[in-house]
Amino acid sequence: MADLNITLSDTEVKALKTVAFDPLDLIQNFASERSRIAINNICNQLMTHCNNNEIAMAVGKTAQVEQAFELGLVYELDSMEEILPADLVKPEQA
Repeated sequence: MADLNITLSDTEVKALKTVAFDPLDLIQNFASERSRIAINNICNQLMTHCNNNEIAMAVGKTAQVEQAFELGLVYELDSMEEILPADLVKPEQA
């Protein structure tokens, strides 16, 4: 499990409090939901690949995500900077 830290200005926190009781809950919910979608997409890609190539598919979502990485079906974006379009490359840290 990873702990991720973000920094928001006072204005950003104040603005978030107009749409959420707890900005941290809002951010946690966003990250969890976006991760869920990514996991489902990865598992779907793996299922298609395994069915098309008659490969045994790992059991459980965690194992399936790992298998998709091992098979080279998915990559972390930061490992692909040299092939990504310039507008998708993460900005330099300020």
